[in-house]
Amino acid sequence: MITPFRYARHPEPGRWAARLATLAAVALACRAEPPATPSSEPLADFPYAAASLDCAPWDGPAVGIVLTRTADTAQVPAAPYVRVMLYNSPNRLAGQTIGWPGDAEVGSATWCVVGDDCVVADSGLVQIETVIGDSVLPGRLRLVFPGGARLDGSFRATWRPRVALCG
Repeated sequence: MITPFRYARHPEPGRWAARLATLAAVALACRAEPPATPSSEPLADFPYAAASLDCAPWDGPAVGIVLTRTADTAQVPAAPYVRVMLYNSPNRLAGQTIGWPGDAEVGSATWCVVGDDCVVADSGLVQIETVIGDSVLPGRLRLVFPGGARLDGSFRATWRPRVALCG
């Protein structure tokens, strides 16, 4: 027979698992949340940006933003680069904050490291400050990729003329 004292010192494995799960939940709840606004510091690794009209996966209007390390003017730049897709028309993006995965139908991002070796962002937060005519699209972003890699900063994308026949 197990005495209450001994039982208290050596609880069964199920209780340890429950205690560890509770401690893990408390630790996650107490973690510092990231700021609600992406950094205003320019993206040091990707100082060049270009934006163009594009199409969403369901053939609706979208804006594509390509972030590069060089002033590459090709439609598909040399890697490494980041491509951000915002699924809306430019005039509806001004002053908006777009975030996913909470709403996967608002945007996506991929980071192409070498050639066609690209990784899809687990989550993203993009703020478009304003749409300056047909010349500049300034904004901020925070992208989180598998393994914890992050991009957090501001960009000023130059508009590239492009016809996108969607829908």
